[in-house]
Amino acid sequence: MSLPVLVVDDDPQVRSLVRAVLSKHGFLTLEAADGMSALSTVTNMDGAIGLMVSDFSMPGLDGETLAGLVKAQFPTTPILLMSSERTSCDSVAVDAFLAKPFLPSVLADAVRRLHKKQLHSEKKQCD
Repeated sequence: MSLPVLVVDDDPQVRSLVRAVLSKHGFLTLEAADGMSALSTVTNMDGAIGLMVSDFSMPGLDGETLAGLVKAQFPTTPILLMSSERTSCDSVAVDAFLAKPFLPSVLADAVRRLHKKQLHSEKKQCD
């Protein structure tokens, strides 16, 4: 069974839309309304998430800082950042980036690619 995708965005409409798209494509999802809640969720689950999809710009703990903190504790967790204010992200803690707006299929494909990469990485560690 696949681990859940943690969706992090301070905009409840965006969070709901991202969850709906991912659920439609067969992903189990969890949500967090801000960076601190997301960090708490990941920590409480001992990193047992399939990947994290986070907004870049959020009050308090922004997505880039959140990505760095999650990677510091759980370095194999894939992280996708999305933003309507930026067109790219050079952070080493970020595995993929999407500029908003994007088509639902683009989001689903990006998550699917990261998920497959995570599964492949886990299989290699077991070999």
